[in-house]
Amino acid sequence: MCKTTKGTQTASQDSIRRILPQGAGTGSGGSGTQSVRFDGVPEHIPELTFIVARRNQNDDFINGANTYHTNCGLDPHPISSIENLLTQLSQLPGHLRRIRIVTHAHPTNLAVAMFEGSTVYHAEKAYLRGFAQDDISGIYSILGMTNTRHFLQWDIDTITSYIRSNSPNILKPFGMDASGTPSGSLREYIFVCADYFYAGTQSVKKNNQALTAGERSNLRNALDVIIQQTGSSIIGTTFGTHQVLQGDLSTLRSFIVSMSLANFGFATGGSWSFNFDPSANIFTLVARAVAAIQNNFRTRLDQVRQRFSEDSVIDVRGCRAGQDRDYLEALREFFGSSTHKPRVTAPDWYQYFGSSSYSTLQNNLQIHTLLFTGVNAAVNLAGFKDWAIRMKVAPSHKTFWTNLLNGSLVKFCLMKWSTTFPRLPIPAPGLTAFAAMNFRDSINKIRDFFYVAVDASPSGATLDTLHDFVTNFLTSWGPDLLERVNSTTSPTRLQQLFQSLSQINTALSQSLVPSTAPNPLLANQISSYQSALIGYIETNRLAQIQPFMAAVRQRIEDSNDPGMNYYMLHAGLPVFVFADQERVINHIVTVTRNRLVVLDSYAATAYRQWPQLLWAEPLPSINLINTLQLEQADSRRFAMMVEVADGGNTAVASCPHPNYNGHMISVP
Repeated sequence: MCKTTKGTQTASQDSIRRILPQGAGTGSGGSGTQSVRFDGVPEHIPELTFIVARRNQNDDFINGANTYHTNCGLDPHPISSIENLLTQLSQLPGHLRRIRIVTHAHPTNLAVAMFEGSTVYHAEKAYLRGFAQDDISGIYSILGMTNTRHFLQWDIDTITSYIRSNSPNILKPFGMDASGTPSGSLREYIFVCADYFYAGTQSVKKNNQALTAGERSNLRNALDVIIQQTGSSIIGTTFGTHQVLQGDLSTLRSFIVSMSLANFGFATGGSWSFNFDPSANIFTLVARAVAAIQNNFRTRLDQVRQRFSEDSVIDVRGCRAGQDRDYLEALREFFGSSTHKPRVTAPDWYQYFGSSSYSTLQNNLQIHTLLFTGVNAAVNLAGFKDWAIRMKVAPSHKTFWTNLLNGSLVKFCLMKWSTTFPRLPIPAPGLTAFAAMNFRDSINKIRDFFYVAVDASPSGATLDTLHDFVTNFLTSWGPDLLERVNSTTSPTRLQQLFQSLSQINTALSQSLVPSTAPNPLLANQISSYQSALIGYIETNRLAQIQPFMAAVRQRIEDSNDPGMNYYMLHAGLPVFVFADQERVINHIVTVTRNRLVVLDSYAATAYRQWPQLLWAEPLPSINLINTLQLEQADSRRFAMMVEVADGGNTAVASCPHPNYNGHMISVP
């Protein structure tokens, strides 16, 4: 999970690949035409994914995030800072729809450097808001001078009077060599020049200690940027008949920074102390900010902000980043323009990209053992029930089978229904294979589907006899036996059906159909012959199927050991057990209860359908799903959250369970 470590970061020089938006996926496993969506809350695929470069080789959170997003084809790119992120984003034209930022985080900030080369891994709320406004506000936010922007309460009249008395020509370009008081930007320019002077004295300290020469230089360089940017708003301004030039401001500055404290009207200088955590030296950070500003930080930020809109989304995936909604608002302000801000999402629990447990089961006995034996049996059983609902197996497939088993034996044995299963969110290869089976194999497979006792199903010679009858006779008889007729059926068709039914009657050595058709031949007479023949066939030729159908129905309706649990795996579906507890030690989740279960005969196919259920849109074509191996932990990475970072068992929420989305905060 999000546990910060120290080290170095490097900027990515790789080209950035957008993941193009794609349409919704199509359900499978049935004959319907409508797509069926998995009953969960999957995440949306970002077109760009950025993951903060790891600072420690064994960073399980970052390593897991990179593996997970690479497996899914999201082409994650490393970022070493917010500045680096802007550099990469600024290289892309067009609208930014959805981007994802994965990083260590705290409830009040993202644990990522704000600027290149910085070892302060905190993108503080104040920094984001400051630079969202302008570079000057950004620098002051780093220095902690957002409320009081000047070291002393400089008096503009005192400063102006001293300049006018000693070198009035300096004020002449501003029309104040004889009288007048600077205001607005000119007044602010003079005050910042005074700050620059004061920053060169020993009165400015850090945590009540003297600044080093390097720290003092960094501070003055930052003030120099403020002086330059403040002055840029004055250049070109006309005072009287004179238009201010850069040289006019430079002369004014040179004079002010050469003044003494007494010239400013202060007998003693007092002191100013910057107070901050020594491990995050603000003078080093402000130096990196100055370097970024000089490297077109503002230009890149403005370019990126133009590409976000209120329809854009920034998904932050880092521990507890969503606990402070105001921080998410600051991210919106930083990346958005004044009128078009993106939506930002982030978790309020600890984010993790763990490897699920898994079970590759060989047969129904092993499935039964998983569900009824061991400390996690109850969790597994509840998970299967939940999954059946989410996968739309229940109630649609359960109802399908129940209606089938309560219906006609002839229709059941003809197996025409084997291609009419209700659709499922993903392909069901077991059902596809079932549709191509002959009668004998179908009966055996249905027994496996629902874990029906062997002695409750026809087998051996009995099944062979049934198979021969169904294959050689019933299959060809079925259409005529089951065709519905009514008053609109033509006399010709009625006569054709009578002939066919007579032949069936003869083949059965029965007298259920007269040798000569009544005249006139009516539809209700044909229906009567059909019913008589079907009744005879079901009672005398298919009698052994009736108890089998009853046994299957009983297994489906078994509330203690539902047959649908076995059916899902035999259908070739993956089953994911969503558990609400896991064990967390030292920021690492031991995933034992959240479990992916597949049947061995469909293991690879079933598993490779699972990652798609984590996302609302189809995975990009560059995904690695078809190369993954179930037994490899990195192949089973998935998104999850836990409530606490240590201390044993804790609440967990796994994507795409709705509980996961319930801990994803969205602003606005």
